[in-house]
Amino acid sequence: MTTTNFPNGVTNATEGTTLGSLIMPDPTSAHVFFNDFDEYMAPYAAATTPAVAVPGDFVISGATPGTVACTSADGGVLTITNDNTDAHSTFVQWGGKTGTVLGTFAFDPALSMWCKSRFKISEATKCSFMVGMAAVDTTPLDDANGLFWLKAAASTTLQFKAVKTSTATATNVGTLADNTYVTVGFHYSAETGIFRLFFNDNYVATTVLTNVPATSTNLALTLGALNGTSQGTGATLSADYFMIAKQRTANG
Repeated sequence: MTTTNFPNGVTNATEGTTLGSLIMPDPTSAHVFFNDFDEYMAPYAAATTPAVAVPGDFVISGATPGTVACTSADGGVLTITNDNTDAHSTFVQWGGKTGTVLGTFAFDPALSMWCKSRFKISEATKCSFMVGMAAVDTTPLDDANGLFWLKAAASTTLQFKAVKTSTATATNVGTLADNTYVTVGFHYSAETGIFRLFFNDNYVATTVLTNVPATSTNLALTLGALNGTSQGTGATLSADYFMIAKQRTANG
């Protein structure tokens, strides 16, 4: 009994190349970063003599940063939680246990790119937060270069922003509610030069973003939140997963 229309497998590699006979899609055709947040290593100093500082997964910054931890939840969730003080914040940027921010993706107009994430915010109106890819910055909400989703203070509107040398293009993609998960995503097509934006897996907008970061600017996964005025309780950003993929060059 035949169980598939493709008994010899499926591949997107060119015939005659190294992986031309591979029985699965070529895993090297894209540079992919995917974090399901099933685990998280925090930076710490070992209580030994001599003490040895161990870098964590992320470089943490902010105004009196709160806590960053994995939550015992189905699917894996990273929580970033501020204390209860106005204007206090916690931001993390990918460091890969090196102790410094690792920008491992750069936008290239000649290469297609895909990104998707799922997250929620505990307080959808007063605080501000961001999720996405940004350059090294200890105050990422005003990052000079990046591709990310941002919610401003005193608003429930989520925007997708492209920023190049502090000049931004912002597109509204959806409305947030307290403690309610949403999924966001984009697809940049190198063939058309446009971004297609998605909210809860529904297409919401097509835009040509003129203020995309330069190809020489390396971007890192960046997450975090800033407490708003008279918020009462500290904001908690919960990230379920984050994925980004960029097409490789033909000989990459």
